[in-house]
Amino acid sequence: KTVIFITKRFMEQINGVGVSETQRRNAKSGLLVATSGMSLPRKGSSLARSGFSFAMRKGYDNIIPVVIEQHMLDRRRWSSLLSTALADSEYIDMTTESLCSENLSDLCSRIRISASEKSEALYNCRMNRLENDECNLSEIARYIDEYEIDGEFMISACDALERLLSGDDEEECVNAVKHGLAEKILSVRDIHIKDELVIKSVFGALAQLSNNTRNTDKLVEIGVPERVLATMKIFRKSTIIQILGLRVFRYLARGNGKYHSRFLKLGIAKKTISLMKLHRNDFSLQREACGTILCLTPFSNTNRLSFISLKAPEMISMALQAKDDDEKLTIQGLGALSNLSFIEAHMRPKSEFMRYKTGLMKICAPIIVTSSDMFPNSIPVHIFICSLLRNLTYESSENQEFVMKTFMDRILQLLEARADTDSIAQRICSIFANLSVNESLRDGLIEIQVIDKLVQAMDDHPYCEATQTNACEAFKYLSASSSLIASLISAKVDEKIFEALELHCISATFQHEAYAVILNLVKHSHEIKVKLLRQDAVERITRGLLCFPNDKEIQKE
Repeated sequence: KTVIFITKRFMEQINGVGVSETQRRNAKSGLLVATSGMSLPRKGSSLARSGFSFAMRKGYDNIIPVVIEQHMLDRRRWSSLLSTALADSEYIDMTTESLCSENLSDLCSRIRISASEKSEALYNCRMNRLENDECNLSEIARYIDEYEIDGEFMISACDALERLLSGDDEEECVNAVKHGLAEKILSVRDIHIKDELVIKSVFGALAQLSNNTRNTDKLVEIGVPERVLATMKIFRKSTIIQILGLRVFRYLARGNGKYHSRFLKLGIAKKTISLMKLHRNDFSLQREACGTILCLTPFSNTNRLSFISLKAPEMISMALQAKDDDEKLTIQGLGALSNLSFIEAHMRPKSEFMRYKTGLMKICAPIIVTSSDMFPNSIPVHIFICSLLRNLTYESSENQEFVMKTFMDRILQLLEARADTDSIAQRICSIFANLSVNESLRDGLIEIQVIDKLVQAMDDHPYCEATQTNACEAFKYLSASSSLIASLISAKVDEKIFEALELHCISATFQHEAYAVILNLVKHSHEIKVKLLRQDAVERITRGLLCFPNDKEIQKE
């Protein structure tokens, strides 16, 4: 007797359609031969085709069809080859777990197998359900409990869980943790700690569970970071396990930075950089490493300094230059460099701070040029380029002069090309603000009409608080020079600021920058005083003061 498990994939295999030769366990998607002494091929679709031919030679009466996918219950969906061969055969319905248990005795009686073979049939049926993505979370959880010492079954269970959670349903991922699947997966890890194939599947499932910030607290609580890092050390020669381990940390690190210090104490920073050195030509690993650095460094100067001390900027630079046509690597690398460039001056002695900033500019300058040219239409790439330039020009006169000389044409072209993109406009306005601090650059900024470009950015993005605030910060520094007051008045900067004050009346940060500009304007120009008085400036400023009674800086200005 031959049992044929009817699935869409099996039907396609016997017809030679959509077959993958790389899936080792495809053999289990089609046939279970109930006779002894018969050896069938083990790879790809050859089992399905050869097995089906063997079954037909044994006689149609000896074929027992079992349907395990609900949409295949309708014989009209069967291919002509399948429907012709099995036209007179009554199929057994095992499309759900309950029907599988209910109808198993019928299957066993039809093929007359022993109790041990009955158990094997149930095992194979469940394996088929996993591999055909027919199982829900509770079924996967129950299977893991029943077969956790079976490495091959655990590979299928973990892979099925990973596929189930890879969709867009966030609740499914949260429910998986509620079903206790994270603890069960860790138990599988402990049992099969020496089996690389099982650990690979375990890490794939853990990465999917980690890819939801609502699960982070629970996963950290049950020790996922510690167990993952310990496993990475055991399988230090397995690149795929290192990649998946970094991915788990990258996902867990996203969010508010609550556990970043804890992760660094575990040694993930050293581990990440050592992997980048060891696998310089594995760009899948380089992408994960850059992504891990990006997610671990947005909030803490201490974390940034830890990576900087390990020469992270140099390692990222080498990766980006070695694979300059990889957009994802470029995005992750530029993002990581942007975070690492945001070091506050008080965290280091002034001379050391300046050396680091200028040294980082030398590292990043060729990357910025190459990335900008290679990906001219990539918004994420240009967002991180602008963030990097903004951070590098902060409190560094040498970098300010370098950017003004080397990158200003690119910045202006980008501002014109992406005039409708808030995230780019706000960062370019911030770059202009940093450059405006440097008195020696103000005349050059006026020559490129930076005032008009700032006013235009405020016009284009009236509801973007960051753009409005950064533009006002630039005006604050420019208005400190009495020689530029006439240009600011001519561009109607005061009018733009009062318009923005109405829209962003509850933003203390914006109000602070706006009043600083107005203060500078009225200090240097009697004309602007008269103009503002005619426009009810006193009443409008008073309303702002009433909104922030406890903000000393706003009250003072």
